[in-house]
Amino acid sequence: MTSFYHLFEDIALVAGSVGLILLAQQHLPGWAMLLAWPTYWFYTGLFGTGLWVLAHECGHGGFTASQAVNDAVGFIVHSFLLTPYYSCLLYTSDAADDS
Repeated sequence: MTSFYHLFEDIALVAGSVGLILLAQQHLPGWAMLLAWPTYWFYTGLFGTGLWVLAHECGHGGFTASQAVNDAVGFIVHSFLLTPYYSCLLYTSDAADDS
């Protein structure tokens, strides 16, 4: 359950940062947006990296005890982030076989 808590926490933080920047666009003057956009990019990148790490751990079987759940969550989150899931699994399993 802890893994899902962290997943939903990161999703909520990304959604919250998107909501805040949309709100800021409506209410802040143009000069203030020069500070708001880099702040948004930084924090959304931070939370997005957290999502990627959780999805990556699904490929290693570290998210839950069920490989089916790991694959489903990993595939969905990687798809949302526009990064491959299954092709990376194939590459890493081939690399592990070589060592």
